[in-house]
Amino acid sequence: MISLEAQFLMVHTDVAVYENMPVPQLAEKLYRMRIGGLPVINESKKYCGMVTVADIFQGLKVARSVFGKKALWISLYLTQNKIIRVKDIYRREKVSIRRDAPVEQIIDLMLKKDLYAVPVTNEGETTFYGVIGRYEITRVIFQSPDGLEDTPWVPTQDA
Repeated sequence: MISLEAQFLMVHTDVAVYENMPVPQLAEKLYRMRIGGLPVINESKKYCGMVTVADIFQGLKVARSVFGKKALWISLYLTQNKIIRVKDIYRREKVSIRRDAPVEQIIDLMLKKDLYAVPVTNEGETTFYGVIGRYEITRVIFQSPDGLEDTPWVPTQDA
């Protein structure tokens, strides 16, 4: 049986965003992917931190203070994509796990830090491999009684 480690749970697709991405593009990506946050990488693809919807809201708060209480302040913020970029709003606290981290450690970290996703990096956090979200963990754990069988588990009346 395969153990439940980060390397078997993580999503490898294009899940990170670059520091220079305009915030409106970030918001579009988060909406399209239906997720609340993404890892941030620099031009060298080094993991830098996380950016979340809450960070965007903080950015909106800053934009409002810059543009004043005009009725159009949010439109100005969303259309002036040179004003605020991911690098201006993301959390630089690096929270990540290694590829061999067990699922229990990942869950503990998510609960302790109130995270919806955790980046998977190497020991020095210089290489970004992927990300694990709560969905991936939930899907695998509740897929079957053993955790990793190919067929979905459907509870019975006595379960």
